[in-house]
Amino acid sequence: MIRLISEYLEYGKQSGVKISTDSKISLSVLTNTSDWQQILSAIHDNVLFIDEDVRCLYSESFQRELWAADCYAVIVSRSGRFAALPYSIFGIYELVTEKKGSNTATTMYSMYAEKHGRGDFDLVLTEDSNSGYEMADFWLYIQQEEAEPVVFKQ
Repeated sequence: MIRLISEYLEYGKQSGVKISTDSKISLSVLTNTSDWQQILSAIHDNVLFIDEDVRCLYSESFQRELWAADCYAVIVSRSGRFAALPYSIFGIYELVTEKKGSNTATTMYSMYAEKHGRGDFDLVLTEDSNSGYEMADFWLYIQQEEAEPVVFKQ
């Protein structure tokens, strides 16, 4: 997917790729040859695509700068090594590629929304970065069992 976006950004319509976006939003792809510090400090109203092979992706300094940047990041990765980059389980998607005849289509599916739904959380505090998912899973289980919502504090 990111390779196709890169080709579109470099060659436009000649790439054979069609991308529809809001005209106010621009697209960027971060690569291993990119100066990520310069890019993150300069982009605004931008969707930045980052593939898992970009070496800086897993560094704490990059993740902190990305969190502070004025952009929306789409990270394609099979790793969960994002300790300095907060994200929601509802922001995790699975990409499924299907070939139909001579056409190939990649579709994005939410991995957790159907299983867990979207709760109305007033307050959730977690002990550390690993406990958030387990707590949300427990919270949703409790909400199904009890009529009154429960607020956890630690």
